[in-house]
Amino acid sequence: MMPNYLGLVSGVISLVLWSQGVTSHVVLCNTLTANQSMYCSCDLDGVDEARRISCFVINPLKPDDEVWKGFARQSELTSLTITSQPASSSLEFVPTEAFLRTPRLQELNIKQCSISELPTNSFVHLEHLSRIALENDEIRNLRKHAVSHLPRLTSLVISDNLIEALRAEALFDLPRLTFLVLDRNNISWIDDNFFLHLSNLMELELWNNKIQHITPYTFNGLKSLRRLDLYKNRLIKLDNYVFSGAPRLHELDLKENRISEIAPNAFHGLFSLTSLHLNRNRLRMLPAHVFRGTPNVMMLELSNNRLESIQRNVIEDLSRATDDHFIMYFRNNQLKCDCRLNWVEEYASLAKYLIFKKELHQMQCTQENIRVTKRVLDINFDDFRCLETSTSSSVTFKASVQRANAIEIHLYKRTEDGENSLFEATVSTSSENLKNVSNMQPHVNSHRPLELVPSIERNENSAWCVFPVFHRTIFTSIALVFQKIMI
Repeated sequence: MMPNYLGLVSGVISLVLWSQGVTSHVVLCNTLTANQSMYCSCDLDGVDEARRISCFVINPLKPDDEVWKGFARQSELTSLTITSQPASSSLEFVPTEAFLRTPRLQELNIKQCSISELPTNSFVHLEHLSRIALENDEIRNLRKHAVSHLPRLTSLVISDNLIEALRAEALFDLPRLTFLVLDRNNISWIDDNFFLHLSNLMELELWNNKIQHITPYTFNGLKSLRRLDLYKNRLIKLDNYVFSGAPRLHELDLKENRISEIAPNAFHGLFSLTSLHLNRNRLRMLPAHVFRGTPNVMMLELSNNRLESIQRNVIEDLSRATDDHFIMYFRNNQLKCDCRLNWVEEYASLAKYLIFKKELHQMQCTQENIRVTKRVLDINFDDFRCLETSTSSSVTFKASVQRANAIEIHLYKRTEDGENSLFEATVSTSSENLKNVSNMQPHVNSHRPLELVPSIERNENSAWCVFPVFHRTIFTSIALVFQKIMI
């Protein structure tokens, strides 16, 4: 009776083990397996001893092929590499059957295959997986939650594939992901909030793609990102606040795009940024104070653009420009010799880092009227009748205010005749003052409110609160005066 019982138990156990692939006849290590379809090289021979296995696909395989059950015999496996041999029938799917039998897997590499799409939950149940590399696999599409529910994944590389668009939630529930590489694809579109669930990501590589447009929501959620590489894409314009989703950026690489325009607040809020690469673009000008939001930049590359000038109000916001090791490159541009370069001599003497000082000393511009290239430090800016301090519009505006204040405006001269008080606004100007103001440079914005008179103190006894009709009279008088000023 007992032998029969033991035989029954043994049969049940054998059936269960066979169903899980444990008793499969396939031996992976250092043998041609499953009708010579795949060859695997192991660091150690034996059923349960190998920790690292590299497999080469030689002939076509199916998702339910017997060879995948052989992985159940490698209970200690932590690293798996699958490569399709050139000129062979490539692997065309993600081998989830193998992954179900390798619960301790920590590193996975799939190379040179023909996997057109990553389906939902492609790497499910691999709770110990920390690194995935899918390189040159002809991947075109990432389905929703394609890479998801991997609590220990820190590195994801999907390089040299054919991905055209990054759709929202393709990457999901990856709480420890810090390194994401999507370089050398055909990416031209990124959904807003694609990176929303990657709050711990520190480095993002998107170089050598076809990205043409980014928005303030493109990088939303990347609150820990330190490095963003957009080298060699097709960006044309940087709008305001496009990097606001990654406020802790330290390095931003935008070189070799097609950027011709940068909005004034494109880099707003990047207070930790130290390296900014804008070389090899199509920039003709930089907006005033474009670097106001990046006070800690220590390396700025502007070479090989089409810049006609680099104004003082651009340089002044780079507060580290006179620090040790500050570097700024601006060779191979189309700088014009005019007042906008009158800061160069000052910074050439203030610069401490030899490389930056050398750049300033070799900086050249072209004098348009005679088509001669000259060294900026050899220019006598007195010949251009430049302002002594700056050519920025802000200085021009301040000068306007100072001159306009020379006009004596006496408001609200109160006549004390009791309850029915009347007021008169007298405006006294001199012809000389009006002449001075009218001769100002014509760059002042006439639609901008000017703070030309001291503020009027308002209280209950003030005439301001009593007769609104006279306010209109006063304002009309002031408007007429300033209309003459701004002509």
